[in-house]
Amino acid sequence: LADPRLARAAVACFRAAIEALPRIGAGPALVAAVSEFADRYVSAGRSPAADLIDVMKDPGRRLPAWLTAEGRE
Repeated sequence: LADPRLARAAVACFRAAIEALPRIGAGPALVAAVSEFADRYVSAGRSPAADLIDVMKDPGRRLPAWLTAEGRE
C-alpha cells in the first residue's frame, strides 16, 4: 500500500465491507476480525507479510497469532 491512491482505495473498500457485513448476515466475530485486520494492516499501510519481515529482523519476536495453530482455533 505504498501508493497513496491504492492505500486510500483499500481503506475505502474495507470501510464499505465492514459496514456491509452485518447487512448480509455476518456475525459479530467476523465483523470484529475484518475490523481488526483493517486496523492492523490497511489503515497502517502494512501487509500481513510485514509481520513476517518484522520477525525475521528480530528473532526474539513471536510469530503473529494468525500464523500459529493457537491463532487458528
